[in-house]
Amino acid sequence: MAQLFAAVQLVLVTCGYLAVLSIVLSTNSAHATAAPATPVPASPASHVPAVALDAPASRRRRRQLRKQEQQRPQERAASYSRFSSGHQREDSIVTQQHRCREAAEGNGHTILPDMEYSDERISGTKRNRGGLTAMMESAARGEFNVLYVFSLSRLARESIITMPLLKRLVHVHHVRFISITEGIDSERDGWEFIASFMSLVHEHYIKALSNDVLRGQEGILLNGFSVGDWCLGYGSEPVPGTEVKRQGRESKPRMAYKIDLETAAWVLRIFKWFEKDRQAIGWIVRELNRQKAPKDHRSTTPHWNHSLVVGLLQNLKYVGVWHWGQNYNERDPETGDIRQLPRADEECAQWTRHRPDLQIIDDETFEKTQKLLQENADKYASHRTRDGRLRGSSSGNKFGNPTYLVSGLFECSACGHRLVIGGSKSKFLFCPSHKKGICNCKTQLPLQLAQAMILDVVGKRVLTNEMWFEAVWVACQQEWEGYCNSVPAEIQEVERELAEVDRKLQRLVDRLEDGDDSPEIAQRCAQRRAQRVDLTQRLRQLQQDAQQHPEEPTEDWLRTQLTQLGETLRDGTPAAAHALRSLVGGKIVVEEVQKSGLTSYFWRGTFRLEMDNVCQAMGVKANVEGCSIPESSGDVQVLDFVARDSQEELMHTIRQLHEEEYLGVEIGQILGISRSWVTTLLTRSLVRDGKTPEDGRRRRHQLNRVVNLPSPAERLSQQAKDLWDQDLPMQEIAQRLDVDISRVTAAIKFWFASRGLPVPDGRARRREIRLRNRSGA
Repeated sequence: MAQLFAAVQLVLVTCGYLAVLSIVLSTNSAHATAAPATPVPASPASHVPAVALDAPASRRRRRQLRKQEQQRPQERAASYSRFSSGHQREDSIVTQQHRCREAAEGNGHTILPDMEYSDERISGTKRNRGGLTAMMESAARGEFNVLYVFSLSRLARESIITMPLLKRLVHVHHVRFISITEGIDSERDGWEFIASFMSLVHEHYIKALSNDVLRGQEGILLNGFSVGDWCLGYGSEPVPGTEVKRQGRESKPRMAYKIDLETAAWVLRIFKWFEKDRQAIGWIVRELNRQKAPKDHRSTTPHWNHSLVVGLLQNLKYVGVWHWGQNYNERDPETGDIRQLPRADEECAQWTRHRPDLQIIDDETFEKTQKLLQENADKYASHRTRDGRLRGSSSGNKFGNPTYLVSGLFECSACGHRLVIGGSKSKFLFCPSHKKGICNCKTQLPLQLAQAMILDVVGKRVLTNEMWFEAVWVACQQEWEGYCNSVPAEIQEVERELAEVDRKLQRLVDRLEDGDDSPEIAQRCAQRRAQRVDLTQRLRQLQQDAQQHPEEPTEDWLRTQLTQLGETLRDGTPAAAHALRSLVGGKIVVEEVQKSGLTSYFWRGTFRLEMDNVCQAMGVKANVEGCSIPESSGDVQVLDFVARDSQEELMHTIRQLHEEEYLGVEIGQILGISRSWVTTLLTRSLVRDGKTPEDGRRRRHQLNRVVNLPSPAERLSQQAKDLWDQDLPMQEIAQRLDVDISRVTAAIKFWFASRGLPVPDGRARRREIRLRNRSGA
């Protein structure tokens, strides 16, 4: 009943629109066919003089008509075509463009290939379309002033989109709009009324089509056939004989649900892992990706993730309850964007099917699984926001406005994913694919270490290296000189071409004034006018560029730019992240490398510093355009992101001194450590590299060296004696020399014994000092 009422309402509205349309057309026809003024008959005697008198007026009228024709803007035509879905033929675009070209030729227009705009496999309800946007931008630039479409529905299928587009084209961009099928022409009166009516008709078609599709799917559903909503563990098979009842030349049979034994085994395995083995969701995700398990046929992600596993464990279809139509699509009429909204439970109940023959998981296992999922949800409830998102998680483009200097900069060489920042208080970089089990790289890179090492390399190579400064300086000079040499010459060339076009256009106008009004001359004249418009716009742009002539770069200017670049990199803002990304070419590729002699790994990064990237980061290319810089001017950097502790640094120094043929005792004297500690660290370093430690006596024999170095007490003896003479206590002397008090005692004993003097007693010295202080007071 409701559908019948809607049909009657549509017919009444259509009749009303047609009645108003007939009134408008009849009024226009009456104005056009108004009775002309009665001409005054001329006598035979006065006939010949009248022709002679009217001849000059006729020539003036022809001149005025030619002048008006020259002043009228040249009509340049374009077309727009579209088809909406992959089920339509791709040659539909070709057919539409052919019909538009035929209509344009009938009106004396020519549609060039670069003026044929189109969109493929996109709905007319969407406002953002590549071809439509390009067409509107071209209209705004005045590149055409006549637009052909095969049908108004090709432009849009929403009246709220159609009419604003048409009014902008006609009234803002002054474009004549012609729709072939509906006969719409914006130069005719009443075109807006016809366009408004037809846009409503095309909009109603979309709504009617949506209702028809829903009604068809509902009928298939209630008859027990498949509508393609089966998930992992199921499939569909044709029902013989059902193709006879379907319409169409290539009718296909209906499909029925079935359990797919191969994928159903994966469903049972996932439920067992979670409910029986009590494995975490993250572990299940990694295991599924490691074993390359199949996914739902409607899945759009290449790998398993947390949401897919949770959705599978919550799916009621595995216990034989098949819901359908729980959500419906709502389209934004202005943009065409679609969002899903939930239907009422009462409405969905009519489509719920109970299929115990399709049950894979028993009820007890499913109920236990739901309890475990609820326990997990309650555990993390305090960590989620109102919309259910975990606190700290982000949406959208993570790297469009970077939070950290190296956000989105590192790329894992094993899987190609960008390293993300996380861990305790966001202090580490790591590959997110390892958690999903699709990458073996699990090493974490400290964030502060990565930023410090990259800034250190950039600072040494780009900001303070004189060779790089000289190279960038030469590149800036070459670009500026190239700009100065090319722009004036290009202006002269365009002016010469424009003068030549003006001469050719004047010769064509002379031929028109002489009476040669052939179509070839008119077409050639239109082409020359279009060429003149293009050259004039190009000349105007070049002249504007010449007025904004950049100043010649100097060394002081370049150093200032480099200093500002360094300050930008260290200020920690998103601009610093963008500048650093420009310097390193957009990314740093990192690979996991095992430490020598250890089981741990570190990240090794590789990137290239290009001189043109340096210029771009300083904004040079934004002001100066000239010659390009060859790729050979780059510098490949390899960074091992390893934080060396004090012991590691000490081992590295001992190893270097050992290779320089220093003995252990000499190394200890140089570094101020004991010979036993030197032997321990040297042995550890050699074993880690797979080498056998060398015997000390054999090494001394091979080097044929005897070491008689002063002991630490001998080296400190004179300094200790000087402080001793100042009557300072032994404890204070040890503090000033930063040594132990026993070392000071040994140094004093050596000073007196080496000179044949008796070593003073400590208690006697302290008594003498007190007596001198009393007598002095």
